[in-house]
Amino acid sequence: MKNPFDTPEREEFRAQLKAFVDKEIKPYVNDWDEEGRVPWELHQKAGALGVWGFGIDERYGGLGEDDSFLRAIYNEEFAKCGAGGVGAAMGGRMISLEPIQRLCSTEIKDRVLKDIVTGKKGSSLGITEPGGGSDVANMKTTAKRDGNHFVINGSKTFITGAMTSDYFVVGARTGGEGLKGISLFFVEADRDGFSRVPLDKKMGWWCSDQATLYFDNVRVPAENMMGEEDKGFIQIMENFNIERMCMCASSLGMMKVCLEESIEWAKTRETFGKPLIRHQVIRHKLANMSSKIDVLYDPVGADLFEPALRSIRWNGRALVIGFAGGDDKIPRVPMNLPLLKGCAIVGVFWGSFRVRESKEELANFQQLFDWFNKGDIDPLVSDVYPLEEAAVALRKLMNRQAVGKIVLTTE
Repeated sequence: MKNPFDTPEREEFRAQLKAFVDKEIKPYVNDWDEEGRVPWELHQKAGALGVWGFGIDERYGGLGEDDSFLRAIYNEEFAKCGAGGVGAAMGGRMISLEPIQRLCSTEIKDRVLKDIVTGKKGSSLGITEPGGGSDVANMKTTAKRDGNHFVINGSKTFITGAMTSDYFVVGARTGGEGLKGISLFFVEADRDGFSRVPLDKKMGWWCSDQATLYFDNVRVPAENMMGEEDKGFIQIMENFNIERMCMCASSLGMMKVCLEESIEWAKTRETFGKPLIRHQVIRHKLANMSSKIDVLYDPVGADLFEPALRSIRWNGRALVIGFAGGDDKIPRVPMNLPLLKGCAIVGVFWGSFRVRESKEELANFQQLFDWFNKGDIDPLVSDVYPLEEAAVALRKLMNRQAVGKIVLTTE
């Protein structure tokens, strides 16, 4: 079944990227891994394709509009080169571009953005620290106000693209503890007190020039603060949404390579007088590799439900949450699919569940509260409002500005 989101423009973009990867990357990728770097010429060639222009204004060399499907296609096709370090080396620029475009001053954007988009200069996102990765709320790097400057002290590690980047988007604590005291800063690599040390021969991603960054009384102008002071946590979380989607696409591309190479090996490798693929147990393993989705969570419905159901593993579960795709697009499922997959299609209608099975709902909530009290779960609370400001909280939800939960208090 054809993916309805594969428009001619997206298919052409995928074809261009595939040709680029086949010609410019695959023949050299093993050598780059051993050398521990990707040649800078690759950044410039990729920039000429426009792969870093998503959501970037045309005046800065961007596409003028964003397209999540094009982003996913780029990450998937680059991952098919067979070395995760290539996509990582190129991706440091991508995850720092969006906050530069959205949050930096016009002066900074006019000065640096076009060179980054076209591959002439490099940029990286500096969030992860030696004491924590995605635990952004526990950030230790500090930025103290000193007149018209901020003075940054601390360190970052596993920063992708850091050895070749000219500019950094750096998270630092400007306020108290927790998620509300963090701000973002634009930091040039030639600032006094800034240094970096490469991380060589990691477990993977050998050709990705990751590094540890050190900030020793690094002074940056107050104008280099990106966005509002103490609002950096929300800005980082918004950026993580794009980053994590792209990482999923990269993982998909890498998994496809693993499956394809496994099939090719099974066709050529012979045991007991016949190719591996002629053995039934091997064919079953390859079939399982191609369909490993345990649970399908679908709040949309529409045209993609059936192909998603076809990708589910044996004995999996498809959870029908709702039909945001429209009542006129409620999917019709060929009933031989549940038979062949041995899977269950389960309706999840919380409104009816809480009325019909109130005791089980109460038990579920009690379990959640127990987990919370034990520290097993830590819900992300992005904002807290008094009850009188409920309308403000609702508008924030409706405008998709909330990251995590919004809490109303009665005190």
